[in-house]
Amino acid sequence: LAPSVKVVGVPSNHCRVRRGKAVQGGTLDDWGIEVIAQVADIAAVNPQAYEHVEFIVPNQHEEHVLLTLVGGKVLGVAHGHQKGSPAALAGWVKSTGRRGLAQADIVVVGHFHHLVVEAFGDMQWLFICPTNDNGSSWYTPSSGERSEPGILTFRVDERGWYALDPIWLGNVAEVA
Repeated sequence: LAPSVKVVGVPSNHCRVRRGKAVQGGTLDDWGIEVIAQVADIAAVNPQAYEHVEFIVPNQHEEHVLLTLVGGKVLGVAHGHQKGSPAALAGWVKSTGRRGLAQADIVVVGHFHHLVVEAFGDMQWLFICPTNDNGSSWYTPSSGERSEPGILTFRVDERGWYALDPIWLGNVAEVA
């Protein structure tokens, strides 16, 4: 239904290939990245149906991707586990001085379970997405918090982002 679809995946602390607690391999040794590679292989079997779909993962030894959007705005995507608190993310992005992820006008991360929208740096924006799981046996007991699952949507044009619309899913675990 869309003329162009971009499927983006970035490495995370959740899917990193490990032996016990020891990380194995490089940044792209990640089961989430592997799933995207498999879906891309499946789509490649029928290029007529899926030629409008692009699968994007970081370059080797990187943990983020950059995409140029409508109007020339740059979107940066990372998982967010690179810092231990949401309050540290904007400073981490700014610290690279508009290199790497800091080239983005809009940075989107997950990892911290709650929606946050923050202006920072050189007229840049940080979006921390709500969780999209229906309850975590790790997060709630370790943090004492419960996060509302949701999907973050917004639109972008040459002026920037607008029409922020988180779609709250309700706690599916409680509904079931």
